[in-house]
Amino acid sequence: MPVNSVNGQDGNLILTRTLPDLATTDTVSVTVPTVSTTLGATSTIASAQALFAPNTGPFNYSAGMAFGASFPDTVLYQPTSRYDYTWGSPPWWSLVFGTDAQVFEFVYKYISSASLYRVSIDNRKVSDLMIATGGSSAGSRYTLKFDLGTAAPRKIRIDGYTLPFGGVFVGPNDSVWRVPFTGKRIMIAGDSLSAGSAQNTASGGGTWFHRFCRALGYEDTWNTAIGGTGYIADNSGASVSLINRSSDVTTYAPDRLIVWAGYNDTASSQTAIDAAVRAYFKRIDSSLNSYIVVVGCWNPIATPAASVIATDETIRLAAADMKYPFISPVTGKIYDSNGVQLANGGQWITAANITRFIGADAVHPTDAGHTYLARRLAEAYQLLGNV
Repeated sequence: MPVNSVNGQDGNLILTRTLPDLATTDTVSVTVPTVSTTLGATSTIASAQALFAPNTGPFNYSAGMAFGASFPDTVLYQPTSRYDYTWGSPPWWSLVFGTDAQVFEFVYKYISSASLYRVSIDNRKVSDLMIATGGSSAGSRYTLKFDLGTAAPRKIRIDGYTLPFGGVFVGPNDSVWRVPFTGKRIMIAGDSLSAGSAQNTASGGGTWFHRFCRALGYEDTWNTAIGGTGYIADNSGASVSLINRSSDVTTYAPDRLIVWAGYNDTASSQTAIDAAVRAYFKRIDSSLNSYIVVVGCWNPIATPAASVIATDETIRLAAADMKYPFISPVTGKIYDSNGVQLANGGQWITAANITRFIGADAVHPTDAGHTYLARRLAEAYQLLGNV
């Protein structure tokens, strides 16, 4: 397996920790459970134990979670950890727990065809993308049952999208316990490149970010991105700019933070962009004790626009002044915290790959595009030497 490494002051290589293999980390689980969905919030497991409710001990969440205001939402968890901090914002969440059960069920509320999930077993996902729950009655609760074939100690991860979570059932002789997340807490602050779009499955639950995190061994993964926003942009008033929602990040104290924005700001002057970028960097820097990496302006076309090139450079210079490593999708160049170029992998989106990786809107990545971005970002991030 590859190792994360940095050079010591004497020039010798220091091995810091073993990392997953980028070529194999996204493969699906060899355990193929039998899955069934039943209408109702009552277990179908014979003599099942009482429900392990969402706010009980076994569950570790990678989002700030809360109960809703009216039944059945009063017994269902949804995130409240991103602007505007209302129930279900953002609509994606993840949790982990341990169990030795052959069969477990989780309770959820079906909202619409957008209600999706993905289960992982011992760090291997059962499905590549998030998939439909099997529900059909909007507003109703269901149980989703997984029969793993054998009883054995396992770590279970559930990723949900537009999916209020109601807890877990297991059999009378089964155990459920709390397990820690592996790796540091990592967050992404940005726009629809991370929050997702209609061009990819499961919105922010299906973007590059979760693949990237699996590749580098992170489980405590918080996606706080919002489409249409930026250092200046506020999605035409539908939300707020990065600086005005800095509490998305600062409230939850990530160990690692990736900031990727700027594309929605390119219509502004470079003077205005520079001021906004620097103000945001100073705001988060004064509030966090985090390792911060900045990704430059997105470019979805073969020949980058002049405004995209200029914005990318403006963000790079501001990052260098803050001693933040910088990764450019426009040029493929990677810079360390001292502003020294470490590598040049070349422009990410080119005439050769654009039809595979960019969707019909000519801006946002497809599912294949997000897989590609995860690989490019994970390789660049490893090179920086502080995974």
